[in-house]
Amino acid sequence: METTRIFILLFITIAVAKLLSFLDRIALERFMREVSDEKLLKMKRATKMAIFWSVILAGFYLVLRDVIPKESDIYVRGSVYTVIILLFSYAAKKVADVMIDFTVSQGARKGLIKMSKNVSNAMKNVTDIIIFSIAFFLVFWAWGVRVGPLLTSMGLVGAGVAFAAQATISNFFSGLIIYFDHRVRVGDYVNFNGISGVVEEIRTLSTRIRTWDNTLVTVPNSSVVNNPIEDRHLPEIEKKVKVKLSFVYGTDVEKAKKVIIKTVKKIKTIVGEPVVYLTNLGDYSVDLLLVASVKSIEDVWTTTCEVNEKVYNACNKAGLEFAFPTQTLEVKNASKEFNVKLKK
Repeated sequence: METTRIFILLFITIAVAKLLSFLDRIALERFMREVSDEKLLKMKRATKMAIFWSVILAGFYLVLRDVIPKESDIYVRGSVYTVIILLFSYAAKKVADVMIDFTVSQGARKGLIKMSKNVSNAMKNVTDIIIFSIAFFLVFWAWGVRVGPLLTSMGLVGAGVAFAAQATISNFFSGLIIYFDHRVRVGDYVNFNGISGVVEEIRTLSTRIRTWDNTLVTVPNSSVVNNPIEDRHLPEIEKKVKVKLSFVYGTDVEKAKKVIIKTVKKIKTIVGEPVVYLTNLGDYSVDLLLVASVKSIEDVWTTTCEVNEKVYNACNKAGLEFAFPTQTLEVKNASKEFNVKLKK
Protein backbone atom coordinates (compact mmCIF):
# COMPACT_ATOMS: atom_id res chain seq x y z
CA MET A 1 0.00 0.00 0.00
CA GLU A 2 2.86 2.37 0.88
CA THR A 3 4.52 1.65 -2.45
CA THR A 4 1.27 2.36 -4.30
CA ARG A 5 0.90 5.72 -2.49
CA ILE A 6 4.47 6.68 -3.45
CA PHE A 7 3.86 5.87 -7.12
CA ILE A 8 0.61 7.83 -7.13
CA LEU A 9 2.31 10.87 -5.58
CA LEU A 10 5.17 10.64 -8.07
CA PHE A 11 2.67 10.45 -10.93
CA ILE A 12 0.84 13.51 -9.57
CA THR A 13 4.15 15.36 -9.24
CA ILE A 14 5.08 14.72 -12.86
CA ALA A 15 1.58 15.65 -14.02
CA VAL A 16 1.69 18.94 -12.08
CA ALA A 17 5.13 19.71 -13.51
CA LYS A 18 3.88 19.10 -17.05
CA LEU A 19 0.74 21.19 -16.45
CA LEU A 20 2.64 24.16 -15.01
CA SER A 21 5.13 24.04 -17.90
CA PHE A 22 2.24 24.08 -20.37
CA LEU A 23 0.53 27.00 -18.60
CA ASP A 24 3.84 28.86 -18.57
CA ARG A 25 4.18 28.44 -22.33
CA ILE A 26 0.62 29.65 -22.92
CA ALA A 27 1.13 32.68 -20.68
CA LEU A 28 4.36 33.67 -22.41
CA GLU A 29 2.81 33.36 -25.87
CA ARG A 30 -0.16 35.46 -24.78
CA PHE A 31 1.57 38.28 -22.96
CA MET A 32 4.79 38.41 -24.98
CA ARG A 33 3.34 38.64 -28.48
CA GLU A 34 5.59 41.50 -29.56
CA VAL A 35 8.78 39.67 -28.58
CA SER A 36 10.59 37.99 -31.48
CA ASP A 37 10.20 34.23 -31.88
CA GLU A 38 13.87 33.59 -31.12
CA LYS A 39 13.81 35.51 -27.82
CA LEU A 40 10.44 34.03 -26.89
CA LEU A 41 11.88 30.55 -27.43
CA LYS A 42 14.77 31.34 -25.04
CA MET A 43 12.30 32.45 -22.38
CA LYS A 44 10.18 29.32 -22.87
CA ARG A 45 13.15 26.99 -22.53
CA ALA A 46 14.50 28.70 -19.42
CA THR A 47 11.19 28.98 -17.56
CA LYS A 48 10.07 25.49 -18.59
CA MET A 49 13.30 23.96 -17.31
CA ALA A 50 13.06 25.87 -14.02
CA ILE A 51 9.38 25.08 -13.37
CA PHE A 52 9.43 21.45 -14.49
CA TRP A 53 12.57 20.33 -12.66
CA SER A 54 11.79 22.38 -9.55
CA VAL A 55 8.40 20.70 -9.20
CA ILE A 56 9.94 17.28 -9.85
CA LEU A 57 12.66 17.80 -7.23
CA ALA A 58 10.25 19.22 -4.65
CA GLY A 59 7.76 16.43 -5.30
CA PHE A 60 10.37 13.70 -5.00
CA TYR A 61 11.64 15.21 -1.76
CA LEU A 62 8.14 15.39 -0.24
CA VAL A 63 7.34 11.84 -1.34
CA LEU A 64 10.59 10.34 -0.05
CA ARG A 65 11.03 12.54 3.03
CA ASP A 66 9.61 9.89 5.36
CA VAL A 67 12.20 7.32 4.29
CA ILE A 68 15.18 9.69 4.50
CA PRO A 69 17.19 9.32 7.75
CA LYS A 70 16.76 12.36 10.01
CA GLU A 71 20.48 13.04 10.18
CA SER A 72 20.59 13.21 6.37
CA ASP A 73 17.43 15.26 5.88
CA ILE A 74 19.14 18.64 6.22
CA TYR A 75 21.64 17.75 3.49
CA VAL A 76 18.98 16.42 1.11
CA ARG A 77 16.68 19.38 1.74
CA GLY A 78 19.52 21.87 1.38
CA SER A 79 20.64 20.29 -1.89
CA VAL A 80 17.09 20.28 -3.31
CA TYR A 81 16.49 23.92 -2.35
CA THR A 82 19.88 24.96 -3.73
CA VAL A 83 19.19 23.38 -7.12
CA ILE A 84 15.72 24.97 -7.23
CA ILE A 85 17.14 28.40 -6.37
CA LEU A 86 19.81 28.10 -9.06
CA LEU A 87 17.24 26.97 -11.63
CA PHE A 88 14.97 29.93 -10.96
CA SER A 89 17.94 32.32 -10.88
CA TYR A 90 19.01 31.11 -14.31
CA ALA A 91 15.46 31.45 -15.63
CA ALA A 92 15.12 34.93 -14.10
CA LYS A 93 18.36 36.00 -15.80
CA LYS A 94 17.19 34.77 -19.21
CA VAL A 95 13.78 36.40 -18.86
CA ALA A 96 15.33 39.66 -17.63
CA ASP A 97 17.79 39.72 -20.54
CA VAL A 98 14.99 39.31 -23.08
CA MET A 99 12.79 41.89 -21.38
CA ILE A 100 15.64 44.41 -21.20
CA ASP A 101 16.52 43.94 -24.88
CA PHE A 102 12.86 44.31 -25.84
CA THR A 103 12.27 47.39 -23.66
CA VAL A 104 15.43 49.17 -24.79
CA SER A 105 14.82 48.39 -28.48
CA GLN A 106 11.28 49.73 -28.20
CA GLY A 107 12.54 52.86 -26.48
CA ALA A 108 15.24 53.36 -29.11
CA ARG A 109 12.70 52.89 -31.88
CA LYS A 110 10.53 55.64 -30.41
CA GLY A 111 13.52 57.92 -29.85
CA LEU A 112 13.37 57.68 -26.06
CA ILE A 113 16.67 55.84 -25.51
CA LYS A 114 19.96 56.40 -27.29
CA MET A 115 22.88 53.98 -27.43
CA SER A 116 20.44 51.08 -27.16
CA LYS A 117 23.05 48.31 -27.19
CA ASN A 118 25.20 49.94 -24.51
CA VAL A 119 22.20 50.75 -22.29
CA SER A 120 21.03 47.16 -22.67
CA ASN A 121 24.43 45.81 -21.58
CA ALA A 122 24.54 48.10 -18.55
CA MET A 123 21.05 47.12 -17.40
CA LYS A 124 21.87 43.43 -17.87
CA ASN A 125 25.01 43.73 -15.76
CA VAL A 126 23.12 45.43 -12.92
CA THR A 127 20.26 42.92 -13.14
CA ASP A 128 22.67 39.97 -13.04
CA ILE A 129 24.28 41.33 -9.89
CA ILE A 130 20.87 41.73 -8.21
CA ILE A 131 19.59 38.28 -9.23
CA PHE A 132 22.68 36.34 -8.20
CA SER A 133 23.09 38.33 -4.97
CA ILE A 134 19.55 37.32 -3.97
CA ALA A 135 20.28 33.72 -5.01
CA PHE A 136 23.48 33.74 -2.93
CA PHE A 137 21.64 34.64 0.27
CA LEU A 138 18.76 32.28 -0.47
CA VAL A 139 21.20 29.38 -0.75
CA PHE A 140 22.57 30.20 2.70
CA TRP A 141 19.00 30.37 4.01
CA ALA A 142 18.27 26.97 2.45
CA TRP A 143 21.11 25.45 4.46
CA GLY A 144 19.88 27.01 7.70
CA VAL A 145 22.48 29.76 7.93
CA ARG A 146 21.21 32.96 9.60
CA VAL A 147 21.45 35.71 7.02
CA GLY A 148 21.47 38.68 9.46
CA PRO A 149 24.84 37.98 11.11
CA LEU A 150 26.18 36.95 7.72
CA LEU A 151 25.28 40.36 6.27
CA THR A 152 27.00 42.09 9.19
CA SER A 153 30.19 40.08 8.80
CA MET A 154 30.11 40.47 5.03
CA GLY A 155 29.80 44.23 5.50
CA LEU A 156 33.09 44.27 7.38
CA VAL A 157 34.72 41.98 4.86
CA GLY A 158 33.20 44.01 2.03
CA ALA A 159 34.81 47.19 3.35
CA GLY A 160 38.22 45.52 3.25
CA VAL A 161 37.60 44.06 -0.18
CA ALA A 162 36.38 47.43 -1.48
CA PHE A 163 39.58 49.06 -0.26
CA ALA A 164 41.70 46.39 -1.95
CA ALA A 165 39.62 46.49 -5.15
CA GLN A 166 39.53 50.23 -5.71
CA ALA A 167 40.66 49.85 -9.32
CA THR A 168 37.92 47.30 -10.05
CA ILE A 169 35.25 49.48 -8.46
CA SER A 170 36.54 52.50 -10.36
CA ASN A 171 36.33 50.57 -13.64
CA PHE A 172 32.78 49.43 -12.82
CA PHE A 173 31.46 52.94 -12.21
CA SER A 174 33.46 54.26 -15.16
CA GLY A 175 31.62 51.70 -17.29
CA LEU A 176 28.30 53.17 -16.15
CA ILE A 177 29.56 56.66 -17.05
CA ILE A 178 30.51 55.44 -20.53
CA TYR A 179 27.08 53.87 -21.00
CA PHE A 180 25.00 56.84 -19.93
CA ASP A 181 27.29 59.77 -20.79
CA HIS A 182 27.55 58.65 -24.45
CA ARG A 183 31.35 58.80 -24.13
CA VAL A 184 31.84 56.19 -26.86
CA ARG A 185 29.54 53.65 -28.48
CA VAL A 186 29.90 50.16 -29.85
CA GLY A 187 30.90 50.48 -33.50
CA ASP A 188 32.60 53.88 -33.13
CA TYR A 189 35.98 54.48 -34.74
CA VAL A 190 38.20 55.93 -32.01
CA ASN A 191 41.77 57.04 -31.48
CA PHE A 192 42.90 56.61 -27.86
CA ASN A 193 46.43 56.77 -26.43
CA GLY A 194 47.92 55.72 -29.76
CA ILE A 195 45.29 53.00 -30.29
CA SER A 196 43.12 53.38 -33.40
CA GLY A 197 40.25 51.04 -34.16
CA VAL A 198 36.57 50.21 -33.73
CA VAL A 199 34.92 49.82 -30.33
CA GLU A 200 33.84 46.19 -30.37
CA GLU A 201 32.39 45.79 -26.87
CA ILE A 202 31.83 47.85 -23.73
CA ARG A 203 31.88 45.52 -20.75
CA THR A 204 31.40 46.01 -17.02
CA LEU A 205 35.08 46.69 -16.30
CA SER A 206 36.72 47.23 -19.67
CA THR A 207 36.26 48.44 -23.24
CA ARG A 208 37.46 46.34 -26.15
CA ILE A 209 38.84 47.99 -29.29
CA ARG A 210 39.56 46.10 -32.51
CA THR A 211 42.50 47.73 -34.31
CA TRP A 212 42.96 47.77 -38.08
CA ASP A 213 45.50 44.93 -37.95
CA ASN A 214 42.77 42.79 -36.28
CA THR A 215 44.27 42.99 -32.79
CA LEU A 216 41.83 43.12 -29.87
CA VAL A 217 42.95 45.66 -27.27
CA THR A 218 41.29 45.67 -23.82
CA VAL A 219 41.30 49.07 -22.10
CA PRO A 220 40.16 49.64 -18.47
CA ASN A 221 37.01 51.75 -18.37
CA SER A 222 38.62 54.23 -15.97
CA SER A 223 41.26 55.00 -18.62
CA VAL A 224 38.55 55.75 -21.18
CA VAL A 225 36.82 58.13 -18.76
CA ASN A 226 39.94 59.88 -17.43
CA ASN A 227 41.83 60.39 -20.71
CA PRO A 228 41.06 62.29 -23.91
CA ILE A 229 39.60 60.05 -26.61
CA GLU A 230 39.05 61.03 -30.24
CA ASP A 231 35.75 59.65 -31.53
CA ARG A 232 35.58 59.98 -35.30
CA HIS A 233 31.93 58.91 -35.40
CA LEU A 234 30.76 62.03 -33.59
CA PRO A 235 29.03 63.92 -35.03
CA GLU A 236 29.62 61.86 -38.18
CA ILE A 237 31.96 59.19 -39.44
CA GLU A 238 35.30 60.57 -40.63
CA LYS A 239 36.63 58.47 -43.49
CA LYS A 240 39.89 60.22 -44.34
CA VAL A 241 43.52 59.30 -44.74
CA LYS A 242 46.05 61.84 -43.47
CA VAL A 243 49.73 61.30 -44.26
CA LYS A 244 52.54 63.69 -43.34
CA LEU A 245 55.48 63.87 -45.79
CA SER A 246 58.70 65.76 -45.05
CA PHE A 247 61.10 66.95 -47.79
CA VAL A 248 64.47 68.69 -47.62
CA TYR A 249 64.75 72.47 -48.07
CA GLY A 250 65.15 73.44 -51.72
CA THR A 251 62.47 70.94 -52.84
CA ASP A 252 60.12 72.16 -55.58
CA VAL A 253 56.87 72.11 -53.55
CA GLU A 254 54.58 72.31 -56.59
CA LYS A 255 56.34 69.37 -58.19
CA ALA A 256 56.07 67.34 -54.97
CA LYS A 257 52.34 68.08 -54.76
CA LYS A 258 51.77 66.96 -58.35
CA VAL A 259 53.72 63.70 -57.87
CA ILE A 260 51.84 62.88 -54.65
CA ILE A 261 48.37 63.62 -56.06
CA LYS A 262 49.06 61.74 -59.32
CA THR A 263 50.25 58.69 -57.35
CA VAL A 264 47.41 58.71 -54.83
CA LYS A 265 44.68 58.99 -57.48
CA LYS A 266 45.64 55.54 -58.75
CA ILE A 267 44.78 53.88 -55.42
CA LYS A 268 41.36 52.21 -55.78
CA THR A 269 40.10 52.79 -52.24
CA ILE A 270 40.49 56.58 -52.50
CA VAL A 271 37.46 58.57 -53.65
CA GLY A 272 37.19 62.19 -54.68
CA GLU A 273 40.07 64.60 -55.11
CA PRO A 274 43.02 64.25 -52.71
CA VAL A 275 44.54 67.49 -51.42
CA VAL A 276 48.11 68.31 -50.37
CA TYR A 277 48.87 71.21 -48.01
CA LEU A 278 52.15 72.86 -47.03
CA THR A 279 51.66 72.73 -43.25
CA ASN A 280 55.04 73.53 -41.70
CA LEU A 281 58.55 74.82 -42.30
CA GLY A 282 60.46 72.79 -39.74
CA ASP A 283 64.00 72.92 -38.45
CA TYR A 284 65.24 70.60 -41.16
CA SER A 285 62.25 69.85 -43.40
CA VAL A 286 59.41 71.20 -45.49
CA ASP A 287 56.29 69.37 -44.27
CA LEU A 288 53.39 68.49 -46.59
CA LEU A 289 50.11 66.91 -45.47
CA LEU A 290 48.11 64.65 -47.77
CA VAL A 291 44.36 64.45 -47.03
CA ALA A 292 42.24 61.98 -49.00
CA SER A 293 38.82 60.40 -48.56
CA VAL A 294 38.30 56.63 -48.62
CA LYS A 295 35.28 54.43 -49.31
CA SER A 296 34.81 53.06 -45.78
CA ILE A 297 36.24 53.42 -42.30
CA GLU A 298 37.80 49.95 -42.64
CA ASP A 299 39.92 51.22 -45.55
CA VAL A 300 41.79 53.83 -43.49
CA TRP A 301 44.56 51.55 -42.23
CA THR A 302 45.25 49.64 -45.46
CA THR A 303 45.06 52.80 -47.59
CA THR A 304 47.50 54.66 -45.33
CA CYS A 305 50.01 51.83 -45.74
CA GLU A 306 49.52 51.81 -49.52
CA VAL A 307 49.91 55.59 -49.74
CA ASN A 308 53.17 55.51 -47.78
CA GLU A 309 54.65 52.82 -50.00
CA LYS A 310 53.60 54.21 -53.38
CA VAL A 311 54.34 57.86 -52.61
CA TYR A 312 57.78 56.95 -51.26
CA ASN A 313 58.65 55.06 -54.46
CA ALA A 314 57.19 57.74 -56.75
CA CYS A 315 59.05 60.58 -55.00
CA ASN A 316 62.35 58.70 -55.15
CA LYS A 317 61.80 58.09 -58.86
CA ALA A 318 61.04 61.79 -59.40
CA GLY A 319 64.23 62.83 -57.61
CA LEU A 320 62.46 64.32 -54.59
CA GLU A 321 64.55 63.93 -51.43
CA PHE A 322 62.93 63.14 -48.10
CA ALA A 323 64.23 64.98 -45.07
CA PHE A 324 65.91 63.55 -42.00
CA PRO A 325 67.32 65.34 -38.92
CA THR A 326 70.32 67.50 -39.87
CA GLN A 327 72.17 70.39 -38.27
CA THR A 328 74.42 73.02 -39.84
CA LEU A 329 77.37 74.21 -37.74
CA GLU A 330 79.07 77.50 -38.70
CA VAL A 331 82.78 77.84 -37.75
CA LYS A 332 84.68 81.14 -38.12
CA ASN A 333 88.35 82.01 -37.72
CA ALA A 334 90.54 84.95 -38.55
CA SER A 335 91.66 83.79 -41.99
CA LYS A 336 88.55 82.14 -43.45
CA GLU A 337 84.99 81.14 -42.88
CA PHE A 338 83.48 77.77 -43.74
CA ASN A 339 80.38 75.63 -43.02
CA VAL A 340 80.30 72.05 -41.84
CA LYS A 341 77.12 70.03 -42.17
CA LEU A 342 76.62 67.34 -39.53
CA LYS A 343 74.15 64.52 -39.90
CA LYS A 344 72.40 62.80 -37.01
